[in-house]
Amino acid sequence: MSKCNRIKKTNFKKFNINVVLTSTFGLNEFEKKITNYIKLGYEQKALKMSKKKLGNLQRAKKKIDSINHILKYNN
Repeated sequence: MSKCNRIKKTNFKKFNINVVLTSTFGLNEFEKKITNYIKLGYEQKALKMSKKKLGNLQRAKKKIDSINHILKYNN
């Protein structure tokens, strides 16, 4: 099986570290800009900005979904 066909397992230790860091320190600067764009209704602009920052469309969509989740439960 080649590397690209393997399904990557989530490392729960790294996941928990990221959760703790975001809860204590908050969001990054570009994540704050993305939240502002989402609040104003500019979803395409937020997607374009996150794609430019992260380098991949799938990563950008995941980031926007996670930010939407944060906005949904923090407000």
